[in-house]
Amino acid sequence: MPRFNDYVPHGVIPATLLALHDDGSIDERGTRRHLRDVAATRGLSAITVNGHAPRCTPARSRSSSASST
Repeated sequence: MPRFNDYVPHGVIPATLLALHDDGSIDERGTRRHLRDVAATRGLSAITVNGHAPRCTPARSRSSSASST
């Protein structure tokens, strides 16, 4: 059920990202900071939370990637 029956998507609607620590765990503080920064941007008509974005994982060190081949 739509929250706003008369809302028509328009303009810029950014998708936000989920901040992660180097170990892959969720960086809640970084995510909150990112959401606040995006929400403070003038001219946005909406924000897509948990939208599609390519998954970025922490890069493995050369020694661990070399040993896995």
